[in-house]
Amino acid sequence: MPKTPLQQTKISGLPPASKIDEDTIFRLSADLNSDPNFASISLLILRQALGFDFAYTDASSGAAAVSTGTSFFVFESAEKLFVLGYVKAVNGEPTPILDDQGAQVRVPTTKQLTQLSKRLTAGGADLIPLNQGSVLSKALGYTTLEMCGADPTGQTDSTQAVINAFTSGYPIKQQTPGTYLLNSPILLTEIPVSFTGIGMSKTVFLVNHYSDAIRIGAPVNQATKNEHYFGHFGITRLNYAAYTGTIGPKHLYISNSRNSVVEFVEEKGAIGYGIQFDYSDNVMAQNNYVHDHFGGSAVASGTDGIHFYRSTNITAKDNLFENIGDDGLSAGSFDLNYPVYNVKFLNNTFINTQSGMKLYSFVDTAFIQGNIINGAKQAGVYLTNDRNALAGAYVKNITVKGNQFKNIFSAEETNIESGPLRIRGWLGADATFDNIVFEGNISDNVYSGICFMMEAAAQRLSNLYIRGNEFSNQILGTTNSRPWLRLPAVDANLVIHDNDFTEGSGGVLAMDYAASGSFTAQRSKLGRYRITNNRCSNWNKSVTLGIVGYRCFWLRGDLPDCNIMMTHNIGVNQYRTDTSTDSRFIEVNRIHPDSIFGNNVGDGQIYFGANNGAWVGPDKTIPDLSNALGPQSGTHRVASVLRTEVPAINRYNEYTIVTAGTWDTITGTATGTSGSRSITLVSSSGLYEGAWIQITGITGARRVVRYNAATGGCQLNTALNLTITAASFTNAPGTYISRSLIGGVPPIP
Repeated sequence: MPKTPLQQTKISGLPPASKIDEDTIFRLSADLNSDPNFASISLLILRQALGFDFAYTDASSGAAAVSTGTSFFVFESAEKLFVLGYVKAVNGEPTPILDDQGAQVRVPTTKQLTQLSKRLTAGGADLIPLNQGSVLSKALGYTTLEMCGADPTGQTDSTQAVINAFTSGYPIKQQTPGTYLLNSPILLTEIPVSFTGIGMSKTVFLVNHYSDAIRIGAPVNQATKNEHYFGHFGITRLNYAAYTGTIGPKHLYISNSRNSVVEFVEEKGAIGYGIQFDYSDNVMAQNNYVHDHFGGSAVASGTDGIHFYRSTNITAKDNLFENIGDDGLSAGSFDLNYPVYNVKFLNNTFINTQSGMKLYSFVDTAFIQGNIINGAKQAGVYLTNDRNALAGAYVKNITVKGNQFKNIFSAEETNIESGPLRIRGWLGADATFDNIVFEGNISDNVYSGICFMMEAAAQRLSNLYIRGNEFSNQILGTTNSRPWLRLPAVDANLVIHDNDFTEGSGGVLAMDYAASGSFTAQRSKLGRYRITNNRCSNWNKSVTLGIVGYRCFWLRGDLPDCNIMMTHNIGVNQYRTDTSTDSRFIEVNRIHPDSIFGNNVGDGQIYFGANNGAWVGPDKTIPDLSNALGPQSGTHRVASVLRTEVPAINRYNEYTIVTAGTWDTITGTATGTSGSRSITLVSSSGLYEGAWIQITGITGARRVVRYNAATGGCQLNTALNLTITAASFTNAPGTYISRSLIGGVPPIP
């Protein structure tokens, strides 16, 4: 700032004290005769001096460091409790700055003010005037719990002092260690609060009651969102293990928050959620240690570690969760007007929780990456509509990538759902789970891999992508055999690609649309499945305990809507005992006629059931029907190769299809118009999509492309060459070439 001549050499020339603020200029000069210029300093810079920014250990050092006419400060003593004002004269000497009484300017430092504040009563920070209109808190720019009357020894109640600090309007920045007893709740309205301790173990709140510890705001959405910061402290509830009331009281609850952070907090002994954001946006919880909630690692629903409710743009990263009676991290909403959106759970560690991470009811878009889950009873990641959900709940656009799942299993062996990814529909409400990606994860020593369970026909899973994962060391049970992937029904896209499965209780995949209890799920709708390039080894371990094993890939259900491409899968080293029966490598019942199977290699047979649609590929096994010649069931397309289940000498046990056809028994009558591909079935028996039929009077066989059993509507692959009325039809067998794989002379069909 340019220097201006001044005739006053002392501070007495300042404006009235009542007008001094942080921008008021202090005009300072010590040697007007030798230097007509003057130095100036504002209260803002003076406050910096209190932080030692411009203080020197001695006057000579200060004079040597500044230019002529510049003011500076020097510590009065080695204790650094006060600074003295100087200005560098023209002759280079440090010259004292005098006040209006002729004494050298002497200002207390931050260290001195902090020590004074410890002896003040509540609100005492505002009782130290630096001048009229400016008090200690204003000069420092913050307050402390001690300035507001808190007892740092933890011997007496500091509840009111904490309330005073949180409502002071200043950031709270602790300077010294302290333990603060809270005998009553801290209940505040929606106000901004910033609290910074000096460490998890050095600034500690002891909650000595069974209500919410710190609650900012009410669970009502507000247009105004405040900024909050809580960091570097610990909070624990005394005698939490003796609690007998309803689960729910929280340690830190914040509503209507925006651009807020909770970090480096050690939270312990919760009897409800540890930390919760509600109706908030762009909030983060990071580097927190959340542990030992009520019930420990035993089931205690509602004791989640960190919970985000009715909030958007959420991040939780680098947190450690240990011994939590419910979910470590959770996010969701029971209000469709305030869904959860854009969740990031990154690089967190979970040890002994019910579930590692849970998303429920109304959630759109979540990215879960780099987390380690070691010891969970229900799931690593749990997606659900929840028992309390409204109709129409959804959890969609979820990516689970690059996580490690270890030691996930339930104490109840019959709970086959425990595993890295659990997708669960509860009760009768409809729910949608859509666009779920499970990629690049490692699973070790778990009950299941991925499990979807439903309790209503309107609970649907669609567009599931399982890619590039490692599943190993499935835990054996004494009562059941479990597949790695239990998926009763998946609508639209299902991709299972490039995964490794090893040491499995059962096989890789069971899709049978049978769900929990007596409820039978609805079959998959309009499926487009790609099951490719998977590797399975050492499967069906359960047979070593006398339990009948699973197939390696078992598409057990009635899936006429599912177009399946299943190629280049390997399933080797099936576990066997002296008395166990080999399980089939692949077993498929009814599927869409345009499906493709090929280049699958494994122990056990590749079996396709009767009444199947046509499909292409060499991987087919048909029943051995007492030396009957040729296929006896199913629909087979050109170039398909069929083998009987039990090769034997003089059996003609390999058949190559030359002309596509259907060997199942089909009968009925149909009506249609010449030149149209649409017909109406007056009656039919055994008909299914993909089957080939021969209609009386029509030249050549026709393939059934679409068939509606309810209406009798049917679409053929080519048009009729004449009009028909109640014309009979039957199945149209194809032709084949047969040969024996062991011996004998094949007949000409």
